[in-house]
Amino acid sequence: MLETPVYPIGTSNGENPTVGSISRKELSAVWLAAAIDGEGCIAANWWKQTDPRQKGLGRKCLRVSVKVYNTHPLFIRKVTECFVHLGIRFTVTGQAQRKSGDRPGVSVCVESMGQLRKLLPEIIPHLTAKKLQAELALQLLEHRESLAINERGVKGRYGNLDLASDEKLQWFVAEIKREKNDFPSVFSFSRKPNEVFGLSSET
Repeated sequence: MLETPVYPIGTSNGENPTVGSISRKELSAVWLAAAIDGEGCIAANWWKQTDPRQKGLGRKCLRVSVKVYNTHPLFIRKVTECFVHLGIRFTVTGQAQRKSGDRPGVSVCVESMGQLRKLLPEIIPHLTAKKLQAELALQLLEHRESLAINERGVKGRYGNLDLASDEKLQWFVAEIKREKNDFPSVFSFSRKPNEVFGLSSET
């Protein structure tokens, strides 16, 4: 299905606009990127396996995720619609009130390695604030995939390799966390009305 938003191209007065066609998939990628920039989180964290039913009890595992949190059901519906249009599997998890009197919200989360490797290339071209985090996360996933052992007879996807001991993975995790908080304060820039704010978002 094609959506056909109308926008003027090459005219100063808005007359004779050119009609551009964009697919629903592309619209979903653009909208989702904006939602992740504003209401989302791209994270990479180590956690210790504590479930005795799982292999590698006590071993540090790596979790990479993309989440969008909000309290408005229409916003969450739109996020899930975008994931469906992109063919990305996700989960929706409720969260308790953060502060007394706050509305409860939910997070829409993607954390499967395969799904993230499918999602990130779709949204990276449209991200701004979280673009570098997404690029680092994708590189992390590609590196982790390169460590996988595909030989028959080897137990586990990574054999006896402890992922937490891999220096490159450690670097990616640290860089994603650093990029999450290492940016200038908005008060560092002029706040004149009717002027584009801050640094250029072009990369």
